[in-house]
Amino acid sequence: MGSGLTADSPIIECECGAKIRLPKQRANRAFRCPRCKQGIPLSAGAKVLPTKKAGPRIAGSTCPICQTALAGEDIAVKCPGCDQVHHSECWSEIGGCGTYGCGEAPELKKEETEPEGGRAGWGDTKRCPACRREIKSMALRCRFCRAEFPTVDPMTPDEYRNRSRTKDRASTIRSVTVVLFVLSLIGLLAPLILLLSAAIFFPQRKALQTAGPLYVVLACATAGLSLVYSFLMLVFWLTP
Repeated sequence: MGSGLTADSPIIECECGAKIRLPKQRANRAFRCPRCKQGIPLSAGAKVLPTKKAGPRIAGSTCPICQTALAGEDIAVKCPGCDQVHHSECWSEIGGCGTYGCGEAPELKKEETEPEGGRAGWGDTKRCPACRREIKSMALRCRFCRAEFPTVDPMTPDEYRNRSRTKDRASTIRSVTVVLFVLSLIGLLAPLILLLSAAIFFPQRKALQTAGPLYVVLACATAGLSLVYSFLMLVFWLTP
């Protein structure tokens, strides 16, 4: 059964009928039945934690380890330290609570050195591109720094930074587009808005596309309205 097992360690019986001697050391809390491979959630004191189906009261709660919602049929376990509800399998997989700072969280292992910009391999865990700590491979949010990812695929720090910059630019162009659209409805400002639209929307067309189709339509409408109003103003001033 590995290190941490002694002759006086407690013995439990798994649902499959196997008798299992529990480890005493905290380091061995990522624990599974050797026969059926079912995860067995253990506390910091290496005691078996009670599990039950999530049911309607717990269903919908987010597991802090895999960052997905618990379904009513999922087997759940509650942390005795912070009362956060987890998937039982997630708890058993990492060997403790997924809430950062909780006394039931597993002990952090010293991270192996990795070349800057190296991509984490696909497996049970991956490295967060923001804080570089190990997280679950299917996580869409880091449980340590709360950084969010658009995909479960591992990302390099450069990819994450580039995505963050793109996201910031898209957020800025959304705000600018809305402001210019509102101002374009004021006919007297049409020439100025037309110039601003040309100076902003054309160089930032990629960021505008990232912002979404609604903002592309608003940008086109802003330029179109400003052009129409500017043409009408020109006709008015040229008409004797």
